[in-house]
Amino acid sequence: RHTRLQGDWSSDVCSSDLLQTLITTAMNVTHSGESRLQQLVSCVGAALPDWNVEDLRVLARPLAYAFRSGQESQVLKASPGVDWQARSRVEQAKLGLAIAAILLDELQTPGSPQDSSIL
Repeated sequence: RHTRLQGDWSSDVCSSDLLQTLITTAMNVTHSGESRLQQLVSCVGAALPDWNVEDLRVLARPLAYAFRSGQESQVLKASPGVDWQARSRVEQAKLGLAIAAILLDELQTPGSPQDSSIL
């Protein structure tokens, strides 16, 4: 599963440090009992600490809803070839939320790795 993730989110899409922070936080909140919305905000808040939690919630709501209603394919579209640094802060946050959503989905799937083997 993570092979797909690594292929989709190369270093030109986001930094390896950001991805590692998202992975670590996703692993910590996967079975926390928090709502999907709060899990997304926790992941991206750890990766992009300069963002206000309320602003992240606003950006995360449509994504959390899409996953809950089975429409995730409509929102999980990265812009290939656009460097992370060239993206606006909002685009970075939205992409971070999308990556976090994939990670959380992968970690909550029965039989998925629950430790550092996700890397």
